Amino acid sequence: MQDEKKFLVNILDILPQETVYISFDDDLRYRFFDDLKKTNWTCLAREFKVSRKNLNRYPLGRRSFSLALFHKFLSKSNFDLSEFQGKAKLKMKRTNHYIRLGPFVEIDEDWVYLAELIRGDGHLAKTTWTIDFVNKEKKLIDAFRKFFVKRALDCNFYLSENEKGIFHLVCRSAILATLFSKIFLIPFGKKQNMQLPLFYFSNKTFLVSAIRGFFDSEGSVSNGSKQSDYPKRISMCMYDKSCVQNYKKALDKLGLYSCFFSEKDNKKYSLIIGRRYHLIKFLKLIKPLHPIRVKKLKEVLKSYKSSRFQGTNLTRVLQSISKGNNRRSQISQNTGLSLPNLSFYLTKLQKLRLIYIIKKIYTNKGGYFLYDLTKEGAASLKKDLNWI
Repeated sequence: MQDEKKFLVNILDILPQETVYISFDDDLRYRFFDDLKKTNWTCLAREFKVSRKNLNRYPLGRRSFSLALFHKFLSKSNFDLSEFQGKAKLKMKRTNHYIRLGPFVEIDEDWVYLAELIRGDGHLAKTTWTIDFVNKEKKLIDAFRKFFVKRALDCNFYLSENEKGIFHLVCRSAILATLFSKIFLIPFGKKQNMQLPLFYFSNKTFLVSAIRGFFDSEGSVSNGSKQSDYPKRISMCMYDKSCVQNYKKALDKLGLYSCFFSEKDNKKYSLIIGRRYHLIKFLKLIKPLHPIRVKKLKEVLKSYKSSRFQGTNLTRVLQSISKGNNRRSQISQNTGLSLPNLSFYLTKLQKLRLIYIIKKIYTNKGGYFLYDLTKEGAASLKKDLNWI
């Protein structure tokens, strides 16, 4: 799985060709049409079925033209699409609001995070004009707005708050709503049978951002109860079964263990992550942004009764290996731990990536492993391992 942080998309190919219009900066527009004028202007008008009157208006910037017509112009010019990068402005046909974007957009972890917030607590209006996001947490509302401001995307925002303290943020931009639908497979109107984009699964950074967005929008943290199979857990719920199953695949890809549950009464589907080791791994890898849930998750982890005896034995095993005792029998003799108990601690340390197997030595009676410390293992010799 790759760990590249960006994914390049040509948005001019995925936006509606007849209803999205494009315009350029003056200098680029003059050069582009000067290049086109090298061909016969009348023949060009006939071929593209454009009146000479309109064709004369395009170089002056008095009229924008559709993406379909732009691609025809581009095919007759000596220009490369990359020359328009950062100099193109797009709008929907029936509006007068341009947004400077493209032709190429670098999809990074921020795009993925925002898309998953929309998939969870957001909504793409059926009219395709707006992106709505509803949440109680002001920090997530601010992060949502900051995404557009950071990229200088000129959008109209409307923020409201009801008597229950729930914020409703509306971003009015048909271009951006269409992009989130086309690139991230979020349907307009009712959300159902959603799938995660395939490019997520070849990029670890995207998977982490996707799970972060899912947890921040649809997650919860619970101390549980004695009657629960997972007394301390985090859960992420949705009514869309296929979407939750996709998130399960993403968690599996990241090496995060989760259980899939379905509630027949209200047709809700959940992913449950329990046990301290998995919760610690989730917190360190995913790094959620929801302040209340992060705080509660840390409190849950602190509530576990740590075993000082276990932490002490892990440290003893690490110290023994650091002294050159690489075989299991040597470590057992040095620490005084029985071989069955030592096997448990060696497996634990391997899962924590504090030790690793150098190689396996084969003998007439079988074989044995040789162990050594990783960089993290060497550093942890000076730390307290009682949190394990």
